[in-house]
Amino acid sequence: MKRTIGGLLVVALVAFAGCSNSGTPGGPGATGKDAKKPLYGEADNTFHLSVPSRSTTLQSGEAKEVTIGIKRGKNLDEDVTLTLTDVPAGVTFDPASPVIKRGDTEATFTFKAGDEAPAGDFTVKVTGHPTKGADATNELKLTVSHKDTFHLSAPLLSTTLKQGATTEASIGIKRDKNFEQDVTLAFTGLPTGVTVEPASPVIKQADTEAKVTLKVAADASVGDFTIKVTGHPAKGADASHDLKVTVAKQTAEEIEASAARAKRDEYAREMHKQLDALDAKYEDLKGRADKAEGQAKKDLDKQVVDAKVKRDAAASKLDELKKAEPGRWEKIKGEVGSAFADLKKMFK
Repeated sequence: MKRTIGGLLVVALVAFAGCSNSGTPGGPGATGKDAKKPLYGEADNTFHLSVPSRSTTLQSGEAKEVTIGIKRGKNLDEDVTLTLTDVPAGVTFDPASPVIKRGDTEATFTFKAGDEAPAGDFTVKVTGHPTKGADATNELKLTVSHKDTFHLSAPLLSTTLKQGATTEASIGIKRDKNFEQDVTLAFTGLPTGVTVEPASPVIKQADTEAKVTLKVAADASVGDFTIKVTGHPAKGADASHDLKVTVAKQTAEEIEASAARAKRDEYAREMHKQLDALDAKYEDLKGRADKAEGQAKKDLDKQVVDAKVKRDAAASKLDELKKAEPGRWEKIKGEVGSAFADLKKMFK
């Protein structure tokens, strides 16, 4: 007998694990003072509302469905209209007056928390109004939290930029616990003559910053400026931060050095094109050596080895030139020219 009672208790606990049956009953049978409540189930002509046993959690900007159930006693066969009161500001629900039809066991509506909804724990009163008889009530727990967000950061002090020069800057990101989105950056309010590369950098979800290059024209506007950096996530609101920059004039020495760097870089780009063309000839030479036989193959194999040595020497000199100071690159330019001339002879 004890086992039978224990089994019934387990079944009852399982049946009610997902909902809360507390609250006051309603219906015609609930109005009589002498109405007797049975040990199990509902009294005749009454009903109870059930709500989720756990608090319904919402982030600002999020919508979530909630189900209100009904337990009907014998002879209670009518529609029940639901109303919700004490809903926190900024939270709405739809439909405004859900109805549990006479043949249904529940009604579903949608809570939505606006961005302005305050964070906290709230108790919403759910009232069930039958066609006749007393209302039934229950309490629905609601928890509102702010959405997972991010913040951008930039150098605390103003970044100094020189006309005709380039400077690297880092834009950092601080993420809330569950914010795992890519964030695309945009830069507005740039001074005249200042550009950002890349124009739309992306801070990947695993990264903590993005590095950008600020390129300043020789005639860029001089002064103190505030650049607005806006971070746009895949979903949700943007975040922004100010990047302070100071654009300063170059001295005569800096202008001369900037012009020298520009010439150096232009020469390096041209020599890279020539190296690419010579690499194609080198690959052609290797192909002919692979197909050759006898003495011709021996001669071509030796030419391939010699060409590889001269190719590496030319590439090394070109790398040295790219890193050279403005006052020294002209000297290395002659050495680069000689190395390339030696390499070209291998393919005549």
